[in-house]
Amino acid sequence: MVRAEGPRLTRTADVLGVEQAPVFPGFVTPEIEPIYRKIFGLMESADPTAPALIHAETTRLVAIAFAARQNQTPTPTVPPALQPAVRRLSLNFFEKQTVGTLARLCGMSPSHFTRTFRAAFGTSPIDWLRRRRITEAQRRLVESDDAIKRIAEQVGYGDRFFFSRDFRKLTGQTPRQFRERERGAGG
Repeated sequence: MVRAEGPRLTRTADVLGVEQAPVFPGFVTPEIEPIYRKIFGLMESADPTAPALIHAETTRLVAIAFAARQNQTPTPTVPPALQPAVRRLSLNFFEKQTVGTLARLCGMSPSHFTRTFRAAFGTSPIDWLRRRRITEAQRRLVESDDAIKRIAEQVGYGDRFFFSRDFRKLTGQTPRQFRERERGAGG
């Protein structure tokens, strides 16, 4: 599994259709493993050209992902039955959502909806929503000067503590650490 984050990756992720289809079957390990090894080696390097070389290798990974996506047989990535719920979660991520409401949108019982959603996305609807919120928070942390408490509210968290807990759980760092790291790395 590969996870990449950063303020400028949103557009790349959109082009690659990551939100709709996060798995790249054509992303073959023998081809990409040496690239990751090189990136990790460069991260530990004192070479002043290491950041530029890391960017170049990352670009190679994106190119491979793009090629893998182009070679896939076009199939709908969101099952039609789930499209109303996914649309609501994507657009109204900042609002309170319940499984019952989402299930009704799709004409399903809550338990059937949850099973169908998990089969399609590999996660529960609420965890999917949590990830969507944290992804949006990451973007806002880098692109705005809003207070962390304000960003938490903007993405649907009424409590900064729960926001920070979820943020750390999903990213491995606090919102403040993330902002400092991303802004420091981006110049």
